[in-house]
Amino acid sequence: MHFILKYALKLIFFLASSHRKIGIRDFQAAMGATAILSLLTIVPAALHIFTGWRGSSAIEPLQIFMVVLPLVLAFVPIVYIVKLRRFGITDADYSVATGINYKAALKSARAGFQFLGIGASKLTAEEPELREAIRIAARSSEPIKMLLVDPDAKSIFQGLEKMDGTTGYAANVKGSVLFLETLAQNNENFMKLRFYQPITMEDVKPFRLFFADNACLVSPFSPSTGEKDQGRNLPQLRISAVGFPNASEPTLYVSLKKYFEKNWNEAEEKKDNAN
Repeated sequence: MHFILKYALKLIFFLASSHRKIGIRDFQAAMGATAILSLLTIVPAALHIFTGWRGSSAIEPLQIFMVVLPLVLAFVPIVYIVKLRRFGITDADYSVATGINYKAALKSARAGFQFLGIGASKLTAEEPELREAIRIAARSSEPIKMLLVDPDAKSIFQGLEKMDGTTGYAANVKGSVLFLETLAQNNENFMKLRFYQPITMEDVKPFRLFFADNACLVSPFSPSTGEKDQGRNLPQLRISAVGFPNASEPTLYVSLKKYFEKNWNEAEEKKDNAN
């Protein structure tokens, strides 16, 4: 029963997010669906009232209530959706794997990207999309910045391996970083890598951030998610830099961008001090 329920929920989430394939954001789909469901209730009630009025029948208070009630009920989720959108939240994923995944994230990088994570192994695993994102960045002369955990931070990777009862995290990250360093050397004018070295697990940056196409994909860093999972089933938000209903209003994107730049600059300072 649990198995059936699990996959039934996955099917529902898949169908509910299919609107993204045609470029419709979650908040747009939610607003549209709420409006359509409300109209499906209001229109029959309004036609019934209109037909009765044409037949010189008195309009009953209950009939008016049947029209007004759906409007009131629809107003509640619409206001909530608008509040979330005002913060910049345009999409929410039940998990990274079933939402805007790493391949889709790279495809959204139409003019460079910035990334904060552990070792970016899930990005390097999508090599064709990563190379294409780099090619597009070179053509548009937009920077690629990647801030990662220093692959020599042995205590961190040993801790991750211990939590998941496995081995190979450090080797996986080193392989990913080596590949990225090669790409950065070949594209040194616009692709930069920087590293920070956490001492304990609490020092690891609490977010995984991916900035591209004037939006940020944000998911939490959570150790002990398993060797195969490695955060793929964690929830994720897409936060736009553009406000709503006023496009000039600041969103959470601004704060996340400042957070990234601050950590990026601190990594550079530590590098300079080490030299």
